[in-house]
Amino acid sequence: MPPRVVHPDRRPAVVTGASSGIGRAAAVTLAAAGHPVVLGARRLSELEAAADEIRAAGGEAHPFVLDLAEAASWMANPDTSGAARRRRGRWHRVFDLIARGPIPWVAAIRGACIGGGLELASAVHVRVADET
Repeated sequence: MPPRVVHPDRRPAVVTGASSGIGRAAAVTLAAAGHPVVLGARRLSELEAAADEIRAAGGEAHPFVLDLAEAASWMANPDTSGAARRRRGRWHRVFDLIARGPIPWVAAIRGACIGGGLELASAVHVRVADET
């Protein structure tokens, strides 16, 4: 296992909900501070626009489409083989790695936060929410 880096020069940031609102503002701000930013949200065109804005200002941005509705569809369907239960367990391992890992995570929350989004928001180190 590689040694844990406590204060790297360019600590990466992962921002969900980065296509608009406070998520986008957080991503732009982190990139302006010199952090490579991974952008996640449902709408690819808005993600690419945010990444273009960050890159135009000299930052590093990597957009990825994230849609928990896709995961919800296979989680809702009963599976007698146990495969769905094993897939659900993978999410919990990821959330545990986020909560206990060396990289600080920030969740930008807009509107209701339920299901997997709530679990993710609970696992991160800093949560920022709008007024809704």
